[in-house]
Parts: sequence; C-alpha cells; structure tokens
Amino acid sequence: MAARNPSLKAFLLALVVLGAGCGQKSEPYDPLKFMVWGGQSDYNNPLSILFHDLPGGRPIDSFDRLVALKLLDHRLTLPDERLPWPSEFFPTWFGGVSGRWQDPKVLLLLRSLTGFDPPSPADAHALVDAVDRGDQAAAARLYRLAPTEKYDLAVGDYDFHVSRAESLIRGHNRPEMLLATPFWMGYCNGAALAALRFREPVREVDVVSSDGHAIRFHPNDVKALLALSHTQAEFAHWQIGRRCDRYTTSTPECNDVNPATLVIALTNRIGLRKSGFVIDTNPLAPVINMAVRSTFVSVLRPPYRVLAPDPIKYVVDVAIGIEGASTLISSSAADRPDPSRGEGYFRPV
Repeated sequence: MAARNPSLKAFLLALVVLGAGCGQKSEPYDPLKFMVWGGQSDYNNPLSILFHDLPGGRPIDSFDRLVALKLLDHRLTLPDERLPWPSEFFPTWFGGVSGRWQDPKVLLLLRSLTGFDPPSPADAHALVDAVDRGDQAAAARLYRLAPTEKYDLAVGDYDFHVSRAESLIRGHNRPEMLLATPFWMGYCNGAALAALRFREPVREVDVVSSDGHAIRFHPNDVKALLALSHTQAEFAHWQIGRRCDRYTTSTPECNDVNPATLVIALTNRIGLRKSGFVIDTNPLAPVINMAVRSTFVSVLRPPYRVLAPDPIKYVVDVAIGIEGASTLISSSAADRPDPSRGEGYFRPV
C-alpha cells in the first residue's frame, strides 16, 4: 500500500431501507444478508453519528433523497484543502515517535530488542552548543534525533521526559515488547486523525528552544508529533461497530458494521458536510486506521420488498467503495527533497 492514494474497496450488500415507497411483490427474507440497528444505544445506530453540523441537525437517510441529492452512484470526495495525506504509522517495533526514524530499520529493531535511551543531559548540551558554533557534523547528528528528542530539546528539557515516557509506552523500551507487542502497533489512529485536521507538512522548520538553540525539524518529525498529539485526542467523537480482537470474521464483533449505517455516514459526512472521518480498514485484530478521502456507493438493485420481521420492509443492494489515505507508507516516502520549491522543501507523500 505504498501508492500515493491507495484505495480500499469494501463491497457490502443489502442496505436496509425503512419505509421506502415501493409496491412490488415481497421476496424471501435472508437474515444473513443484512442486519438492523436495534435502538438508541446500538453501536450501529446512525443517530449516534455526529450530525449536528448538518442542515436540521439530522442525517439524510431516505433513499429517494439520497438519490435526488446525487449522493448515490456518484463519487463523493473531500475538497483539495481537506484531503487527508498518507503517512507512516510510526511502528512501535521501530521505536515509535521516540525512535530515530532516519536510522536503518535493522538498527531500530535491534534497539527495541536491547533497549535504547536518549542522550545524557551533558551530551545534549554539548551537542546543541557545537551546532551553535557551526559544527556541521553536530548539526547532522542533531537532525537525525527522534521527533520527541527534538521536542524535548525545543522546550529545554535535557532530561528528555517526553522521549522516555513514549519509549516506555510505544517505543524501544516498552517492557512487553518481545511478548505482547504486535508488529502492527503504532500511532496510526493519531496519524489518520492528524491528516484530517492539518495540511501535510512539507517543509523543514527551525524552532528556537527556550534556552536559545535552533532545533531543525524534518516534515516527518512534525507528522510524528502530530500523530502523538492526536493519539489520545479528547474531543467529541463517534464510532460505528466494535473492536475485533480475533483473526477470523466468524465472531459478531469482527463482522458487525451495518452497511446502512456506513452508507449514511459516508454520504452525509463526505458528500454533504465535506468532512472526513477515520476508519479501521482491517476487519480482524490488527488495527489499520486510515482517513477517508472519497467514496462511491453504487446501487446494484433499487428498493425491493422482502418478507421480514418488522421494521424491515425494503432492501437496497449496494456496493461501497472507499478510498483512504494510507498509514502504511514508509518513512522514506516522506524524505524526498523537492529543490524545485526551494531549500528545505520535501515532496508530498
């Protein structure tokens, strides 16, 4: 999934439609073909989605209105200024955001097996002082520090409290690294959310620390810190479906997203509000979060009547296509200078 705009295609059939105005003969009801949300507390209840910023404060869930507004059978995409950007997920096995991502991956992996600490306060002071004197080798060493190490220096913390804390949570010094840390663990949730809220960083930034030293941040350092700041973001959110902790879709929690609710979310949030959201693209235990860039909901069969328990009356067959901004991009994709734009610029991922 290293392409610029990888596409995730999910084909979910049988969108349940309640109260559609059709009068054809009823067909047999297949209970395995679709599911219906059950109440206000249901994890598939479309009313749990944040729609307060839509006209009337409610989602459009009528098939006829969705068709009239061209929200079905049309590509719905976010405007260019809101398109989320692909990123890496800063894997825990490579040190996370407290790992020095510019170093070889084998070296990062070895550090996770043996442990690794940031510079001592004395070494850090000596490093920034050498950079101030124009020592190019010292400047190169400073530039290759981890994103959190640069952050600590920028705020004048030579004890590297943030780096040490993150290294224990999702980095080289995580205690259960060898036994209970899956290869897919990292910051994909924060990276995906940050990509929705900010334009892609593409330029180096020099930050003057609290004690007067210039700390240069690579665009990928900025992405890492944005991912960190959004990993435990505390603001209003909503969720469809439940977490799957298995490696099979035979359990309900691993095969539980209501296609109707997903269609309502996609058409209203992407199509009407032009506002994105994050999805877990893997139905199994590994979590791969990505931000939605666009969607295409194709009507395979218009509403037809079924013999089913109340309140099911009609069903629509659809295919749902989703394009997401990958969080599986290699760090090297963010490290391509773009001299045509000027010094310190890098190519967008």
